[in-house]
Amino acid sequence: MFTAAALLHPVALLSLALVLFAGVSIGGQSKSLTIQSPRWALAKGLFAVFVVSLVIAATSAYVSPEESRRLGVQPENYTTVLRREFIVLAVLATYVSLIGCCAVGIPIVIVLASKGWATVPAVVLSSVVVSLLFRVVAGLLSLSQPMPTLREAGFLTGLHALLALAFATGMGLSWRVRKGANEA
Repeated sequence: MFTAAALLHPVALLSLALVLFAGVSIGGQSKSLTIQSPRWALAKGLFAVFVVSLVIAATSAYVSPEESRRLGVQPENYTTVLRREFIVLAVLATYVSLIGCCAVGIPIVIVLASKGWATVPAVVLSSVVVSLLFRVVAGLLSLSQPMPTLREAGFLTGLHALLALAFATGMGLSWRVRKGANEA
């Protein structure tokens, strides 16, 4: 809860805005992106990631009234607990997702575009590869934590793919490689 509250501080919000602005500005200058208005496309992609992050937070935060009673939540506190859980998850999910898109997603799209492969499936597949590599490296570096189970890794990789799908479709990328795109 403290981390989420700290991320809502004006300085943290300004820092996030600067990261987003830098990602859109720097990524939008790439000559590889052949889409019309690349900065606007990147901004739309980041907005799509923001919306999907909120949906993920909402579905993750939901607990049925019966389950909440079993967990010891009083019926009169049910909506307050749900709201608080949603806010915490939404803040953390949007920060991580948006910064991840700026730090990893935009460069991946630019590299794929330079090869003529900036399509929705290529971006999603690249995100899955990055996600799995990140999980392996994080697991190897974290000797005190056990490696995530296959189920956990699959769930997190699925979320990553969903966010990449939102980013790529929000940008308006094609679903297939156009003929002659690889010829330069």
